[in-house]
Amino acid sequence: MDTAELQRRVAAMLDWLEQLALDHGGAIPSWVNAAHPGYAYPEAAGLWLSVVAQARPGSPALERTARWLSARIHVDAEGRGYVGRAGRLYTFDSAMALSGLLAARAAGVAVDEASLRGLARGLVHAVATRWPGSGVEPGSRRWSDRWACHQLKLAWALGRVRLELGPELAAEAGAALAKLEPLLQLERGGRFGLADDDGRSYVHASCYALEGALALRRFRGASDPLDAQLRRGAAWLASIQEPDGALPCWVLSEGRSPEDSALEAGRRPSDVIAQAVRLWAAVDPRAHAPAIAAGVEALARRQHPLGALSYLEPGVGTGPDASPDLNSWCTAFAVQALRTVLAAQLRAEPGIGLADPWLA
Repeated sequence: MDTAELQRRVAAMLDWLEQLALDHGGAIPSWVNAAHPGYAYPEAAGLWLSVVAQARPGSPALERTARWLSARIHVDAEGRGYVGRAGRLYTFDSAMALSGLLAARAAGVAVDEASLRGLARGLVHAVATRWPGSGVEPGSRRWSDRWACHQLKLAWALGRVRLELGPELAAEAGAALAKLEPLLQLERGGRFGLADDDGRSYVHASCYALEGALALRRFRGASDPLDAQLRRGAAWLASIQEPDGALPCWVLSEGRSPEDSALEAGRRPSDVIAQAVRLWAAVDPRAHAPAIAAGVEALARRQHPLGALSYLEPGVGTGPDASPDLNSWCTAFAVQALRTVLAAQLRAEPGIGLADPWLA
């Protein structure tokens, strides 16, 4: 796909994302589908802010979404802030909200300092206690209910706190970054298992872990071990890419349970394709040029004429890839994926790099 077409597709995605916020009073729904309504999603609002604030810092929708998201922060008795949904609070969602609000502030949007500091205190405490969120069922194997590999992505929010919210929080955020590093040990040959006691790989979470490794590479001095880990991770993602450019939802460890066998025939969501494309383009665009090209084409097939990405590829019979949901976070990830591809085309020297200073 040539540069002009990539730019056209990015512009259409951003147009849709901006209109989505304006149509919903600043709220960001999970997806749009009259037959399958989505829900207002604070995590998606944080991701939306990170993308739009960097790609279109003058957007009039930024202030509305920042205001909507700020109003959804729950502050506990100790002054720690969190967001969530369906009556539950999530550390990961809160980190995405904090990153997004800091990105909005960097773009010139007025954001309440107390809200930012509350989210930062909550994040530092959650890392110290390995707290994934409230209302978690004991023994849950659901990836988002656990202190699993995806929590490495909290490093982006913590890195910004260290740089932007004053010396006291900077010290606490620096200590929290160090406490995330043991999660890097969940990687084996490029593949991240979910946790010490769970070798299954949920590819979406594995991509989050690699995105967190990009943040740790940026915020700590020595990059060589992380460079090697990122290259292994990108190579593993390329090894599981399917001929049509999509990637599986799960890659299972040996010793499969009946639950694992059911997961093996899972869906191939657009968010994973976009995450893989931006990781390939950031880590080694020359080595992974065929994977990038196939992934970009897979995303293009999932782009609706309105500009948005569907969660799954539409129109493929009645199987698991038939989905008309126009998905907000998949579209945001696709914007960053294609912007990273475009930036990689301009890089004169090989090396690890991103299109934007901060990853959504």
